[in-house]
Amino acid sequence: MKNFAALPILLLILFLSPIPVALAASDNGAPRYQVTVIAPLPGLDWVALGDINNSGHAVGASGSATSSFRVPVIYRNGQVERLADFRGAAVAVNDFDQVIGYFGDEENPAEFLWTGGPVINLTQIAGENLLLVAINNRGEISGRYHHLDPEGGQRVFMYRDGVFRTLGAWPGAQPTSMNNLGQIAGFYDGPDGLWHAVLFRDGGLQELGGLPGAEMSIAYSINDRGDVAGGSFFPGVFQVRTFLYRNGKLRDIGTLGDNATSPLRINNSGDILGISAVDSENFRVFLYHHNKMHDLNDLILPNSRWQMFGADSINDRGEIIGTAIDRENPGIHTVLLTPVDPPKN
Repeated sequence: MKNFAALPILLLILFLSPIPVALAASDNGAPRYQVTVIAPLPGLDWVALGDINNSGHAVGASGSATSSFRVPVIYRNGQVERLADFRGAAVAVNDFDQVIGYFGDEENPAEFLWTGGPVINLTQIAGENLLLVAINNRGEISGRYHHLDPEGGQRVFMYRDGVFRTLGAWPGAQPTSMNNLGQIAGFYDGPDGLWHAVLFRDGGLQELGGLPGAEMSIAYSINDRGDVAGGSFFPGVFQVRTFLYRNGKLRDIGTLGDNATSPLRINNSGDILGISAVDSENFRVFLYHHNKMHDLNDLILPNSRWQMFGADSINDRGEIIGTAIDRENPGIHTVLLTPVDPPKN
């Protein structure tokens, strides 16, 4: 399942073979992590992964540092594999390794579904380009059509078994995440012209609200329990707080002492992965686990060579796909974080 906040993918330019790094025990109730560096395809310079399923398989792209060449890939069994013989990028994967993504170039873009055999051209079926968001374990794909409806609304769709179904059209509608029950989270431009966090339903919206005092809100990720991780925006620069929507109620999950927190993904255990920032140049990755905020770097051995730089996705096993800086050989690398022992309750 895919989260819209994680769609931008960092281009990584250095090559390393996977390197496991053992970590010390955590005494704060959060899991300990080992770090594995993920190498690009042979002959290419970088790999960037944006979504991970519950088998630890992740998808994204691998490409050249000197040109726009990139190809869709899947990481599994400890290595990166090319999905198909075309240029593009994979954006989401379900637990059956069914993958959605983009192929072609800027002049002739198209969207695809890959299930292990011939690639299905979703753009051809829809008759227009699409913004793809997620694919769940029922094989449902959520997203948004490229063209507006006659009233200027953005049209949200659900696709399954060769058929597109339009759920509705709303001003500025943007789905961001979908769970295995087909519930779709996101936001739209409300009557006040500001972002409203919502669940998209057939022909209607469920407003989730926002934290007290916030001007607008976005729902970024939804799990199978219907829990939603979102962000509420307050007046001022970098004044964003992460909320957890559960059983019809919102609550602020707290901060690491920085100005802003923005969630990326929530898993079925209720763990929230996100970014905590002072400003655009000073930020860190957080993990909200068992009602407590953690700096993800604190869960890695303090004298480790790796410092987390960014994050994209967390699965139900607590495995995390992200990017890290190598302190010994400066550069940014795509990494997989794996818990090495069960987290404490």
